[in-house]
Formats: sequence, structure tokens, C-alpha cells
Amino acid sequence: MSTTQRSESMNSFFDGYVNSKTTLRLFVNQYENALRDKVEKENIADFHSFKSIVPCINHYDIEKQFQSVYTNSKFQEFQKELTRKIYYYPTFIKKEGAIEVYQVTEDMRIGDKRKDVVYDILLNEEEFEVKCSCHHYEFRGILCRHVLCLLREKRIKEVPLKYILERWKKNVKRKHNFIRCTYSGMEDTSVAKRFDMFCAIHFMKWQK
Repeated sequence: MSTTQRSESMNSFFDGYVNSKTTLRLFVNQYENALRDKVEKENIADFHSFKSIVPCINHYDIEKQFQSVYTNSKFQEFQKELTRKIYYYPTFIKKEGAIEVYQVTEDMRIGDKRKDVVYDILLNEEEFEVKCSCHHYEFRGILCRHVLCLLREKRIKEVPLKYILERWKKNVKRKHNFIRCTYSGMEDTSVAKRFDMFCAIHFMKWQK
């Protein structure tokens, strides 16, 4: 995850819970509220993932593989990539040892213009290592449409478990579900006062 994405994720997590007036005591309380709300939403999503199944959109074996293990929301995100793979066709470039190099050209709109963007895909079938220069897997945790179109052409019907991340599984026990926060009379300490000052400065900069 990039620094910008991580910052946006944190801002989204605390949105509506903290502001420039937030003290250390209130921050801890609001953090617990934000975490409790996040856990509750995830528990509801997990419940629906177990009780209802998002149907597959085709007979692609890899889609069935992800359907069986991923939460509904993450599986639907995977399906969006899967449906877009039909627009792309990989071109073999070269082979270096066990690594095959392919390219996929994507027609993208940039502002008012359209531009062809070329992505490089590296595939090691012996160890089943696959990487795409779009870095969608590194950022989002699911295989990109460029890789999926290559797997289709190679007639690969199942991906290794290392490409099915634990944090998106239906049955995962998320660690933050067990986090407990306490505030033990720190409001008058120098640490608390420095923290309160830091929060005020941080949020004033954030809101500019």
C-alpha cells in the first residue's frame, strides 16, 4: 500500500470521530468507537458472506476458486477485474530462463485524450510467480485484469494459495477484533498535553 493510500485509509477510519479539538482521553474513546464500528460492519459483512453467495459471472475456474474463499465484497471487486480481462490480449515478448515476459496494452482515458498504456507481465510457471507493472495486486490484494487475461491464455485453472490473501477470507479472525484500548488517568501528564497539541496542529494542517 502506498503512503498516500495509507494516509487516506487512516483519514477514512477516523472520519467523523476526531477533529482539532480532540484530547487524548477523547481520542482513545473515539478510537474504541471507530474500531468497534469497523468490527461490527465487518462481522455483518462476514455473516452475509457465509449466508449468501455472490454468483459467478462465467465458468472460469479461477473465479469459482475465489468465490469459495473470499468475502462477498472482495469477491465482487475481483469480479470487476475479471470482467475487464476480456478486453485484453497478452503479447509474448521474450523468455529469460524460466521467466516469460508478456505485454498487455490498455486503452486509457487521460483527461480529454485517450492513450495506449503498455503493462509488462513477468511469469515464472515453474514456481508460479507472476507480477504486473500495474502493481494492482500489491495495492489492492487481488490479481489484476492483465494477469487474469494471461492466465486465461495459458489455460491456468487455479492460482496458488499465496495469491489468496488471508485478510480477505470469509473465515479469517481479524486481529483488530481483539484489540482493547484503555485510558488510565493520563489527561494531566506531559505526554497527554503534547499529544493534544500534536492533534490540534495536525488537524489544522489537514483541514487547510
